[in-house]
Amino acid sequence: QFVSYFHAGREAVKAIFPQAQVILHLNNGWDLQTLNWFLTLMKGRSLDYDILGLSLYPSYWEGGAYPDWKPKVQQFVSNLASLRSAYGKPVMLVEFGMPASQPAQARAALQYLFDNTRGTEGFLGVFYWEPEAEHDRCGYDYGAFSGGKPTEVLEPFGR
Repeated sequence: QFVSYFHAGREAVKAIFPQAQVILHLNNGWDLQTLNWFLTLMKGRSLDYDILGLSLYPSYWEGGAYPDWKPKVQQFVSNLASLRSAYGKPVMLVEFGMPASQPAQARAALQYLFDNTRGTEGFLGVFYWEPEAEHDRCGYDYGAFSGGKPTEVLEPFGR
Protein backbone atom coordinates (compact mmCIF):
# COMPACT_ATOMS: atom_id res chain seq x y z
CA GLN A 1 0.00 0.00 0.00
CA PHE A 2 3.04 2.29 0.20
CA VAL A 3 2.73 3.21 -3.48
CA SER A 4 -0.93 4.16 -3.20
CA TYR A 5 -0.28 6.28 -0.08
CA PHE A 6 2.72 7.96 -1.66
CA HIS A 7 0.75 8.64 -4.84
CA ALA A 8 -2.15 10.17 -2.87
CA GLY A 9 0.25 12.41 -0.95
CA ARG A 10 2.02 13.48 -4.13
CA GLU A 11 -1.27 14.29 -5.84
CA ALA A 12 -2.44 16.33 -2.84
CA VAL A 13 0.78 18.35 -2.80
CA LYS A 14 0.71 18.94 -6.57
CA ALA A 15 -2.97 19.98 -6.43
CA ILE A 16 -2.10 22.79 -4.02
CA PHE A 17 1.32 23.71 -5.40
CA PRO A 18 1.99 22.15 -8.82
CA GLN A 19 5.62 23.32 -8.90
CA ALA A 20 6.48 21.51 -5.64
CA GLN A 21 9.22 18.93 -5.92
CA VAL A 22 8.22 15.66 -4.26
CA ILE A 23 11.09 13.77 -2.64
CA LEU A 24 11.28 10.03 -2.12
CA HIS A 25 13.50 9.79 0.97
CA LEU A 26 15.53 6.69 1.80
CA ASN A 27 18.08 6.06 4.51
CA ASN A 28 21.62 4.65 4.24
CA GLY A 29 22.66 6.45 1.06
CA TRP A 30 25.86 4.42 1.11
CA ASP A 31 24.04 1.05 0.74
CA LEU A 32 23.65 0.71 -3.03
CA GLN A 33 22.37 -2.86 -2.90
CA THR A 34 19.41 -1.98 -0.67
CA LEU A 35 18.74 1.27 -2.53
CA ASN A 36 18.66 -0.56 -5.87
CA TRP A 37 16.38 -3.25 -4.46
CA PHE A 38 13.83 -0.72 -3.21
CA LEU A 39 14.06 1.72 -6.11
CA THR A 40 13.75 -1.05 -8.70
CA LEU A 41 10.68 -2.32 -6.88
CA MET A 42 9.17 1.19 -6.87
CA LYS A 43 10.06 1.78 -10.52
CA GLY A 44 8.22 -1.43 -11.39
CA ARG A 45 5.16 -0.04 -9.63
CA SER A 46 5.46 3.33 -11.44
CA LEU A 47 6.06 5.35 -8.27
CA ASP A 48 6.22 8.99 -9.35
CA TYR A 49 8.55 11.38 -7.54
CA ASP A 50 10.77 14.29 -8.56
CA ILE A 51 13.90 13.92 -6.43
CA LEU A 52 15.60 11.00 -4.76
CA GLY A 53 16.46 12.11 -1.22
CA LEU A 54 19.00 10.15 0.76
CA SER A 55 20.22 10.14 4.36
CA LEU A 56 23.80 9.58 5.42
CA TYR A 57 24.90 9.07 9.02
CA PRO A 58 28.33 7.50 8.55
CA SER A 59 29.39 7.24 12.21
CA TYR A 60 26.85 5.61 14.50
CA TRP A 61 28.13 4.27 17.81
CA GLU A 62 29.20 0.66 17.27
CA GLY A 63 31.00 -1.68 19.65
CA GLY A 64 32.14 1.06 22.02
CA ALA A 65 33.40 3.52 19.39
CA TYR A 66 32.46 5.58 16.36
CA PRO A 67 33.61 3.97 13.10
CA ASP A 68 35.65 5.83 10.50
CA TRP A 69 33.37 7.99 8.38
CA LYS A 70 35.33 7.54 5.16
CA PRO A 71 34.01 4.21 3.79
CA LYS A 72 30.34 5.18 3.94
CA VAL A 73 30.87 8.74 2.69
CA GLN A 74 33.04 7.52 -0.18
CA GLN A 75 30.47 4.87 -1.07
CA PHE A 76 27.70 7.50 -1.05
CA VAL A 77 29.66 9.63 -3.52
CA SER A 78 30.37 6.65 -5.77
CA ASN A 79 26.65 5.70 -5.75
CA LEU A 80 25.49 9.01 -7.23
CA ALA A 81 26.20 8.31 -10.89
CA SER A 82 24.73 4.82 -10.69
CA LEU A 83 21.53 6.04 -9.04
CA ARG A 84 21.11 8.92 -11.48
CA SER A 85 21.65 6.61 -14.44
CA ALA A 86 19.39 3.81 -13.22
CA TYR A 87 16.43 5.92 -12.06
CA GLY A 88 16.75 9.20 -13.97
CA LYS A 89 16.10 11.40 -10.94
CA PRO A 90 18.24 14.11 -9.38
CA VAL A 91 19.66 13.17 -5.99
CA MET A 92 19.86 15.26 -2.82
CA LEU A 93 21.47 14.45 0.50
CA VAL A 94 18.50 15.48 2.63
CA GLU A 95 19.92 14.30 5.96
CA PHE A 96 23.54 14.27 7.04
CA GLY A 97 24.82 14.07 10.57
CA MET A 98 27.80 12.96 12.59
CA PRO A 99 28.61 12.87 16.29
CA ALA A 100 28.75 16.36 17.77
CA SER A 101 31.66 15.12 19.88
CA GLN A 102 33.71 14.75 16.68
CA PRO A 103 33.48 18.16 14.98
CA ALA A 104 36.80 17.88 13.13
CA GLN A 105 35.83 14.52 11.63
CA ALA A 106 32.37 15.79 10.70
CA ARG A 107 33.89 18.86 9.04
CA ALA A 108 36.29 16.62 7.09
CA ALA A 109 33.43 14.38 5.98
CA LEU A 110 31.37 17.35 4.79
CA GLN A 111 34.35 18.83 3.00
CA TYR A 112 34.92 15.50 1.27
CA LEU A 113 31.26 15.45 0.22
CA PHE A 114 31.41 18.97 -1.17
CA ASP A 115 34.75 18.45 -2.91
CA ASN A 116 33.63 15.20 -4.51
CA THR A 117 30.08 16.12 -5.53
CA ARG A 118 30.67 19.64 -6.86
CA GLY A 119 29.74 19.58 -10.53
CA THR A 120 28.16 16.12 -10.34
CA GLU A 121 25.28 16.09 -12.79
CA GLY A 122 21.96 15.75 -11.02
CA PHE A 123 23.30 16.20 -7.48
CA LEU A 124 21.31 18.97 -5.81
CA GLY A 125 23.14 19.47 -2.52
CA VAL A 126 23.43 18.67 1.18
CA PHE A 127 21.28 19.38 4.23
CA TYR A 128 22.81 18.95 7.67
CA TRP A 129 20.05 17.39 9.77
CA GLU A 130 19.19 19.25 12.96
CA PRO A 131 22.48 21.20 13.15
CA GLU A 132 21.30 23.42 16.01
CA ALA A 133 20.54 20.45 18.26
CA GLU A 134 22.74 19.94 21.29
CA HIS A 135 22.78 16.90 23.53
CA ASP A 136 22.51 18.97 26.72
CA ARG A 137 19.43 20.78 25.41
CA CYS A 138 17.52 18.04 23.59
CA GLY A 139 19.44 14.77 23.84
CA TYR A 140 20.36 14.59 20.14
CA ASP A 141 24.01 13.64 19.58
CA TYR A 142 24.43 14.47 15.89
CA GLY A 143 24.04 18.25 15.82
CA ALA A 144 26.64 20.83 14.87
CA PHE A 145 26.31 23.38 17.68
CA SER A 146 27.98 23.71 21.06
CA GLY A 147 27.08 26.28 23.67
CA GLY A 148 24.45 27.73 21.36
CA LYS A 149 26.95 28.41 18.56
CA PRO A 150 27.91 26.57 15.38
CA THR A 151 31.02 24.42 15.53
CA GLU A 152 33.63 23.93 12.83
CA VAL A 153 31.40 21.21 11.37
CA LEU A 154 29.48 23.79 9.35
CA GLU A 155 32.52 25.55 7.86
CA PRO A 156 32.28 23.73 4.50
CA PHE A 157 28.86 25.30 3.93
CA GLY A 158 30.46 28.75 3.96
CA ARG A 159 32.87 28.05 1.14
